[in-house]
Amino acid sequence: MIPIFAVRLGIFLFSSVEDAPSRAARAEEEGFDSVWFPEFMTRRPDGREHAEPLTAMSYVAASTRRVDLGTAVLGVLRRHPAVLAQEVATLSRLSGRKIILGIGVGARRQDLALGTWRRVDLTYMSEYVEVLRAFWRGGSVTFHGEHFSIDGAVPAVVPVPGSTVLVPVGGTSDDSLRAAAAVGDGWLANWIFTPGAFADFLSRVRDMASGMGRDPSSIRGYYLTGAALTGDRAARIAFARELAFGVMPGIQRQDYGYRLLRKQGFDVEPERPDQIPEEFLREAFLLGDAEEAVERLGEYEEAGADEVFLHFMDPGSERAFAERVLPRVGRRRGRAGAASPCVKVGTDG
Repeated sequence: MIPIFAVRLGIFLFSSVEDAPSRAARAEEEGFDSVWFPEFMTRRPDGREHAEPLTAMSYVAASTRRVDLGTAVLGVLRRHPAVLAQEVATLSRLSGRKIILGIGVGARRQDLALGTWRRVDLTYMSEYVEVLRAFWRGGSVTFHGEHFSIDGAVPAVVPVPGSTVLVPVGGTSDDSLRAAAAVGDGWLANWIFTPGAFADFLSRVRDMASGMGRDPSSIRGYYLTGAALTGDRAARIAFARELAFGVMPGIQRQDYGYRLLRKQGFDVEPERPDQIPEEFLREAFLLGDAEEAVERLGEYEEAGADEVFLHFMDPGSERAFAERVLPRVGRRRGRAGAASPCVKVGTDG
């Protein structure tokens, strides 16, 4: 019997600038529901180039017909919310697609280099989302908060009427989790969450939302992980270790990777990728065969994930997933969820 999943499946375009349109078109043909983009404002240590995500999403929209467009994640310190609101509204008008605008504090290493780093607390993140939605509603916008002040600004463009623009909040700090609960359309996590850890964090966010008077079921769960279904075991493990190590202090100057490993029963502080336990990687990534991939996706759905999107190790892994996993997963249409209070939301497609 084919298991029937409600979880939606996307692809993370962690690829070169020129490859993005063709990879997105192929993902759509293969049956994926969404394409997602990272944001890198400075060159990564590996020297790889990355497209500015909103520009890339506009280009990809022209070469595809139906896939949703997502970011994972845009740093809120790099754009005024009124500017971002207009960029997203323009993308909505040009594409007619559902947009999943994942936002977060950003990568400290990049923001330090740009001179934009500062502490982002709950108030800052909440005001940021409130301004976004005020501009998407249209009409005259007046807002006076601790961090942003706007007097009678009328947006030049608003999203397509009835369209879906969701704003999940990424991050693991207390302020990020509270912001997801207070104003987010969901919570977004990446790389280093086993299904059990993802369930625990998402439950925490939903409990906080309930305590704030929100419907906890309106908080969607999003998870980005890596997938390697081809190649030998050593290559797959090395791929996952490099991704997981990216959230350790040696790369991003963040320590949440250490904390999360300890919370999941792995009492290590890796100074090199090869020190990350293989047992952990096999739980948090898709590194086995098609049957194991289906099983892991089911575990993340049970943990509360509404959407899982994947960074593939190589083109072979993506083809293997499309040929061996997608046909084994019956698909229900993803839920629309409760409408955002600040933008008219249509049904998911």
